[in-house]
Amino acid sequence: MSKIKDEVEKYINEKESTVEYIYLSTGCTLLNVALSGKYDGGLRTGTVVNPAGYSHAGKSLLAMTILAEAANDPAFDDYELYMQDTENGAVFDVIKFFGPILDSKSNKISDSAMERFFTRVTEMTEQGKKFIYVLDSYDGLMCSSDRQRTKDIQKATNDGKEFKYQDYPRRAQFGHELCRNMVAAISETGSIIINISQAKDKLNATPYEDKKRRAGGSALDYYTHVMFWLSKGATDTYKEGNVIFRDGHWVNFDIAKNRINGRSSKLKLYVK
Repeated sequence: MSKIKDEVEKYINEKESTVEYIYLSTGCTLLNVALSGKYDGGLRTGTVVNPAGYSHAGKSLLAMTILAEAANDPAFDDYELYMQDTENGAVFDVIKFFGPILDSKSNKISDSAMERFFTRVTEMTEQGKKFIYVLDSYDGLMCSSDRQRTKDIQKATNDGKEFKYQDYPRRAQFGHELCRNMVAAISETGSIIINISQAKDKLNATPYEDKKRRAGGSALDYYTHVMFWLSKGATDTYKEGNVIFRDGHWVNFDIAKNRINGRSSKLKLYVK
């Protein structure tokens, strides 16, 4: 019995984390304070962050800003920076908007295979690598059942048949496996995954329910440390002659889940 006890204690001591957690700035002091209570850092290492919102809310810009903060912060010099664009939508001029340092340090990935993302994150953590990984977006990932569905649609169309859409449960199952793996893996290296989600309308919502939702189901609810909604607010304009120019707009932040400091709050920030 004592031998088993000694082996268990040895295993626990070997697995005990020696990672010293630090905080990464979001590029916005108010958002940092709302997320962590610290003015100079909002995202704690070893966490999964899930910004969600409709188009034009600024999700990709916020994620790129966070990567730029990491690229210019000496505390993250030993971190690898990744931007996986599953939507082929982030076509910003990185040097112009975020600087040459981010352009030289960031690794750009154009891939939508859920299995390869799963494998990439797993292998990096097994190698002990520290990283900040932006996935833009989770909705753009496709698992094997999605790719099979594409082939089924093609076959039905070519055969002159109607394709009957149905939900493929394996995507949801793999999503749970993916999210569970991310949480377990990044805690060992003190990495951060920023997992962007698209907001969708909840058509069958009751008058008292939230009218928006995001893909991923309960997997993201269970395994995300920080989740917040972004939405575009009012736009300021000015007129020169007969031309109306957009000057800036408000962005609304609704922090729905926060395991960093336990606080949920709402912010309204102005973007020039």
